[in-house]
Amino acid sequence: MKKADTLRELPGRFIALCTAAFALCLLAASVSALRGVSAKNALGLALSLAAFALAAFSAYLAARRLPERALPALVVLAALLVRAPFALLPDAEQVSDFALLYDSAASLAGGDASALSGEYFLHWGYQVPFVLYEALAIRLGGGVGALRVLNLLWTAGASGLVYLFARKFAGPRAGFAAGLLYAVYPGALILAGVLTNQHISLFFCLLGMWLIVEHGPFAEGGTPVSRALYGAAAGLSLSLAGLMRPESVLALASAVVTAAVLLIARRVSFRRLILPLAAVFAAYFALNAAASAAVSASGIAPGGIGNSRPEWKFVIGLDTESGGTYSEANEYILDIADDAERREAAGESIRASLEGCDDLAGFFWGKLEGLWGSQEDLSFVAGGLPMESALVIAERAAFLLAAALAALSCVAALRRRAGAAELMGMCMVSAAFVCYLFIEIQPRYRYGTVPFIFILAAGAARLRYGHRGEKRV
Repeated sequence: MKKADTLRELPGRFIALCTAAFALCLLAASVSALRGVSAKNALGLALSLAAFALAAFSAYLAARRLPERALPALVVLAALLVRAPFALLPDAEQVSDFALLYDSAASLAGGDASALSGEYFLHWGYQVPFVLYEALAIRLGGGVGALRVLNLLWTAGASGLVYLFARKFAGPRAGFAAGLLYAVYPGALILAGVLTNQHISLFFCLLGMWLIVEHGPFAEGGTPVSRALYGAAAGLSLSLAGLMRPESVLALASAVVTAAVLLIARRVSFRRLILPLAAVFAAYFALNAAASAAVSASGIAPGGIGNSRPEWKFVIGLDTESGGTYSEANEYILDIADDAERREAAGESIRASLEGCDDLAGFFWGKLEGLWGSQEDLSFVAGGLPMESALVIAERAAFLLAAALAALSCVAALRRRAGAAELMGMCMVSAAFVCYLFIEIQPRYRYGTVPFIFILAAGAARLRYGHRGEKRV
């Protein structure tokens, strides 16, 4: 490779290097958080780690004897079978914000929208679209059971998309191993019965990103019109994901960074890229604007569907006393009506917190342990889960394996050109890693990033086995 070509590839390799470092940090934080674990749990962790590694390797080998067309269906079927008992638990009750959202949806389905005028939705209007989704399901004759079935379908579909995404750059065999491992990932099992907006949002985020790399702006084939149409479909999907839970903006940012890397490396022309990428953004913002206008016109949510307290996540996330987790200490900030005064109070709170901390490095490391290294929070699952102690240990084992393989995959990407799908996956992991250093953390908040760790893990197969994956356009 010529020197000029090598220099043009530096941005892509820099992203791979950063993601490898971040994945190693996730791995180290997870191992560090295990200090003091009992001998019994340590043995369970080791056995679970070996079992997941063997399962992934067996799936990789089995994929060569299976029809490639059947692989995504097998991943989805596995997810349905494994997650159904957890998603459809008859005794599980919704708690905390999940109960509030469901009760509001049930009232709305019955014709009473007064809950949406309450303080909660005036502050956190971005929850309104999810309440409307739940209300629609209830209105059509469903209830908690129907919403859990939908959860099951969203999560199973997400597993299939993990396979499709990983196959794009790692080949069908490694993609099948990654998809199957994610299908049985215990962290997703634990949350399967919880009526959280994370399930539907994750599905549409993965779908939108897959459309971008497979048929839209970064597609290897297609016509300008078809790429633009698929780009618009991807934008609608990402917008729907964002309306359910405002995280898909990370996917948009990842698409922009990936486009920049490809343009700098001269692997795609600006003329080929601009129309479908513009279609993604146009569709995304058009649906957001339409949804906002529709809610405003209906009058059911006086606060709209925005976030009127955006600084709150940073106040909590940079609270060195609570370790970046929820605390009532600064709730007075929420009651300040004037935006400028509230932002000033938030800034003062953050400055006081950081200046009063004797060990900032320890604080941020503690946040890494709290988000990526801690066990799943079972308090959201009322009534308990089957084999919950074993599930918690198995979740840690699966995460450790995926993080280690993802780090190896990113190291492998340093030696060659990563394609668009791999770059977008790396950008998503890196963006989440950086963002959660500054905002509130809970163990369940890693749910939207874990699939991309499994996707990147598929690339580790290239360290030993060849594959036929995506072209390095």
